[in-house]
Amino acid sequence: MPEFIPEHADPRGHNLDGFTIGYLGCAEWLARCYWNRDGSERDDYDLTDDERSRLRGFARKAIAEAKADCKAFQKANRADLETYCELSGRDMDSAGMDFFLSRNGHGAGFFDRGNEPVFGRLQEAARVWSSREATLYRNRLIWE
Repeated sequence: MPEFIPEHADPRGHNLDGFTIGYLGCAEWLARCYWNRDGSERDDYDLTDDERSRLRGFARKAIAEAKADCKAFQKANRADLETYCELSGRDMDSAGMDFFLSRNGHGAGFFDRGNEPVFGRLQEAARVWSSREATLYRNRLIWE
């Protein structure tokens, strides 16, 4: 399977930092759609290739909410995020991805990066946040 490269995680004019770009990229990668174009419920919620080709990015409100969540998480966990980058060898884009995965209870996230206590602290800090899922609505991604 080819590597997924998000096309809409860095919308122009939104002044996003690397953490938020990583967060939105992960959300786009895992985005879902629950309804067919005719209004009927779907059996498979993954976006189709056709839906991905028509995707026009995130709705403005979704970007604003992501920016606010990412900014608050970074502010509350600044020292641990710096240590995360040092110990894991990953950048803030990866930390944003791990925040998205961890807050949503996926089987990956901060806890996957090693046994050092910082990874557990970041995992717990992310789990306090409620789940967010990007869903397709009129060729834009919104939060469900």
